[in-house]
Amino acid sequence: MPWWQSAGIAMLALAALVFIGRFILNPVFRILANAKAREVMTAAALFVVLGAALLMEEAGLSMAMGAFVAGVMLSESAFRHQLEADIEPFRGLLLGLFFLGVGMALDLKVVAENWQLILLGVIVLMLTKGICIYLVARMAKSTHKTALERALLMAQGGEFAFVLFAAALSKGVIDETVNANMTAIVVLSMVMTPIILVLYENTVRKKLQKKFNRMKLTNSIQSSLSVWDVLDK
Repeated sequence: MPWWQSAGIAMLALAALVFIGRFILNPVFRILANAKAREVMTAAALFVVLGAALLMEEAGLSMAMGAFVAGVMLSESAFRHQLEADIEPFRGLLLGLFFLGVGMALDLKVVAENWQLILLGVIVLMLTKGICIYLVARMAKSTHKTALERALLMAQGGEFAFVLFAAALSKGVIDETVNANMTAIVVLSMVMTPIILVLYENTVRKKLQKKFNRMKLTNSIQSSLSVWDVLDK
C-alpha cells in the first residue's frame, strides 16, 4: 500500500473518532445516564476505549494511540466528572500496571553498555524541555519562581513517549537498540525529577525564601522610617 494511502486511512480514522467524540458521545452518555447505573457508564467508557483502540489499529496506527485519543474524547465529554468518579477505583491499579510495563521495558544491560549516550540524552532532554517551559511560563506573565518550579516539574519525559516508541518500533522506523536507549532516557528523566525537586526544595527555594523575607523586612523598616519622618514633621 502506498504511503499516501496509509496516511489517508489513518487521517480518516482520526477524523471519525473526533466526529464521534464531538457529536455522538454526549447524546449516548445522556441516554445511559438516565439508567442511573454506574456500571453502564463504566462499561460504555470501556467500550469507547476498546473501540477507538481497535479502529486505530485497523487504520495502521497503534492501539495505545487509539486509547489516548479515546481518553481525550472522554475528557471533553459533559459527563467527564461522573466518568472520573466511576473509574477511580481502577485508576491506581491501571497506573501501577502501566509503570510496571515501563519498568520491565527498561533494559539495564543496554543502560550499562550505553550509559554515556543515555546520560547525555537525559541532560539534553531535561534542559531543552525545561528551558522551553520556563520561557513559555515567562511569556504567560508568570514570576521567575513560578516559571522555574514549572520547568523543574515538567522537564521529564512524558508517558506518551512510550506510545510513540512502540508505534515506531512496530513500523520499523526504529530498531530495538534505539527503542531501548530512548526508553531508558525517558524513564531515567522521570526518576531524576523527584531528586531534582528535593534538591531544589532544600537549597534554591530556601535561599529564595530567605532573600524574599529580607526584602520584606527591609521594605517594612523603610515604611516605618517614612512614617516616623512624617510624624516628626
